[in-house]
This record gives sequence, structure tokens and C-alpha cells, in this order.
Amino acid sequence: MGTPFAAIESSINAACIGALSNADIILPSGGRIIGIFSNGYATSLDTGGSDPSVTVKSSEVTELVYGATLTIDAVAWKVQRIEPDGTGMTVIGLIRA
Repeated sequence: MGTPFAAIESSINAACIGALSNADIILPSGGRIIGIFSNGYATSLDTGGSDPSVTVKSSEVTELVYGATLTIDAVAWKVQRIEPDGTGMTVIGLIRA
């Protein structure tokens, strides 16, 4: 049994994903989840470009590995980075497959 804080955290994460999700995601296993897709602008070494990522509940991507392919709204993406934030959410950095 988790702590009361863990239950609150889980509830808040579920509410955020439920309210803000804008992406349907097919995992390598064939499972389907929803997440928050972002394709913001980023710079590195004076070069700019897009920085696609998707934020999901960490519990739904425990088997995800670098280089795996996700399908997000019918577009194939390769996992470039996996960044759990320690609060039950994970940001997955993507590159177009």
C-alpha cells in the first residue's frame, strides 16, 4: 500500500493526462496510451530546431527502451531519451523514424 501522498500524486497525474492529452500513442508492445505531445523549438550550439517529446504516466512505459519505435497519431517516432521526473510522469524525447 502506498502513502497518502503517492495516492494524491497518482490521482493528479491521471487528471493532468486526462485533461491535457493531445496524442494517441501505440507502444512497441501494441498497447495504447494517451499523452501530451509537444514539438517546441530548442537550440544547441547556436543551431535551432524542433524538440519533439511526449509526456506520459511513468507506470505506462516501464518497459520502454531507447531506440524503440512509438506511433503517435499515425506518425512513427524513435525514442531518443527517457526522462522520468520522479513524480510519476516521464518525458520521452523523440526523433522522427
